[in-house]
This record gives sequence, structure tokens and C-alpha cells, in this order.
Amino acid sequence: MPDVTVDSYSTQGASGVEKVAGRWVAPLPDNSSMQKLPLNAAGIAARDSYDPKNSPANNCEPTSIPSALYAPFLTDIQIGENEVVFHHEVYGTVRTIPLNAPPAQVEATGWFGVASARIVDDVLVVDSTDFLPSGWGTTIATHALADHTDIPSSPQKRLIERYSTSEDGLTLNLEYTLSDPGYLTEDYSATIKWNRVADDEPIYDYNCEMGSASRFSGD
Repeated sequence: MPDVTVDSYSTQGASGVEKVAGRWVAPLPDNSSMQKLPLNAAGIAARDSYDPKNSPANNCEPTSIPSALYAPFLTDIQIGENEVVFHHEVYGTVRTIPLNAPPAQVEATGWFGVASARIVDDVLVVDSTDFLPSGWGTTIATHALADHTDIPSSPQKRLIERYSTSEDGLTLNLEYTLSDPGYLTEDYSATIKWNRVADDEPIYDYNCEMGSASRFSGD
């Protein structure tokens, strides 16, 4: 992707949380630096019994957050007067989140729960709950968070995302806290740094084809 300078994106000259808006890309995950999830007995059992033939990857269920936040695809963030819109290139997910308003379902399928957003100082905070239970709602096998296995999530899952930027607006600092008493002994927190790309960097359609997806686990 082309280099982006402080003068080559539309929010140049913006201040505070306005700099969060724009188009970003996550780097390839550094699995060596990921701390393991604090799994409880149910989480450990899910890890130890993991069978890729049962992974949601086989039926095109979208990767949930926080896992999708690590995917090295583009994310476009737009902050309006009444809502914040996240367009994640991975699985083509669009989350429309009410800003300074009661929580609401953020997209049609329900996989990404109910959420609300607020601005605290120069930080955009997104609080999501009421996720549908998912076979890989806590983490996915391509991450080292749970020894390269899928870990399910329960209806108790909650995710708080906090977005801010570097002074020059070229790096996005994404801090998140994941809670799920169904599979974790305590909250898990981490930080991901995304890099800004040009506003016109194309976001491509993400078409999950069931025939191909069903071969995820091999024979």
C-alpha cells in the first residue's frame, strides 16, 4: 500500500477524536507477543476439544470482534453527529453504532451485538454487549491467544473498544477489554496499532463462498 503522509488524508488538520476518522489497516498479527487468554474450565475444555471440522470458518459465519480487529484488512471509520460507522473489509461487516444514544443492534445479523459509542476527552469509546453465542466469538485458530484454537463466546460477552491516534494522526491506538465469564476467568485487555492509509485506498468486496469455506478444515 502507498505511504501516507500527514498531508495526504482528509482529516489532516483535525484535532482530538476527529483524527480517528479515516481508513486504516492492521499489521499482520505478532503471535509471539500475544498473551494467552485467561481461560476458565469451560474455555480450557473448548481449547482441548477443538476440532477444525466444527469451526464456523466452514460455514461463512463472520469472524467476531476482537478477532476481526487483528485481521490485516482495511477498516474505514466515519464519525457523524449521531452515529459512528465502522466498515471492516474482512467479511464485509458494517457496524453502525449510535453516538451518545442508547445502545442498538449494530448490523442486521446480530453477530456483532448491541452497542453504543461515546467520546471521552480525545478517545472514541465503543461498548458492545448482547452478542450471539459463537463457536469462535472469543478468539480464532489463526491467533495465538488460545494456542491456535477457536474459543467460543457466551451471551455474557462484552467488548469495550477505545480508539485514539498519535499526534500526527498516522497511527491509531486501539485498546480493548474483553469480558466473558462463560469462558474467561477475568477480563482480557490488549492494544493494537493500526496504520493510516489513503482515503481512496479501495475496500474490496469480501465474498465468502460456501463451497470454498467448507474446505477450511481439509479432509
